[in-house]
Amino acid sequence: KIHPGLERLASSLAAELGLERVISPAISVSPAGAGTPVHFDGLEVVVLQIAGSKRWRFAANSQVESPGFPFFPGEHGAGARGGRSSSDGVLAVPPAASEYHTHVLEPGGALFLPRGWWHETEALEDSISATVRLPLQTSYHAVATELVRRLRAQPKWRRVVAQLAPGAGRQRPSSIAVAELVAEALSDLGTDLRSGAQP
Repeated sequence: KIHPGLERLASSLAAELGLERVISPAISVSPAGAGTPVHFDGLEVVVLQIAGSKRWRFAANSQVESPGFPFFPGEHGAGARGGRSSSDGVLAVPPAASEYHTHVLEPGGALFLPRGWWHETEALEDSISATVRLPLQTSYHAVATELVRRLRAQPKWRRVVAQLAPGAGRQRPSSIAVAELVAEALSDLGTDLRSGAQP
């Protein structure tokens, strides 16, 4: 259960930024000397320092533009803290130390980090902070929402896709069947857009 004060914080921040919602704050409690290793996130975040102080080092990302998933460099394989992003499919190398900016967050301080910016932290004393992730709409979200709206208006696109799979039950359609569906959907949407149809 989320503390009512954090719920109010999230609601106020969403209203201030003109967003329908923000992702509920994640609380980080760190003893002095603890920190998070260098990485980048796949969402914009706002960090609020509640108690203690924490040093942040951050740098722009010149290798991956607008990533959609977090990335922790390492030698432990794919995953949230592995060496490869599961969506972007790239291996990125953190920038040189000279490219980082350093800032110490004190109680009441706030820091905004765009998606993709490298950063690492170290608590200079026992520290409590809240991280709020901002679900800002990307271009593909905007396009996908409009495509779904248009396709959903047509009965043929509301059919159960499992009927395309061989056999019965809950089998998923083959990749070839899905590719054919995508091609047909794009053709239908292109016709709609050219005709100016509004579902």
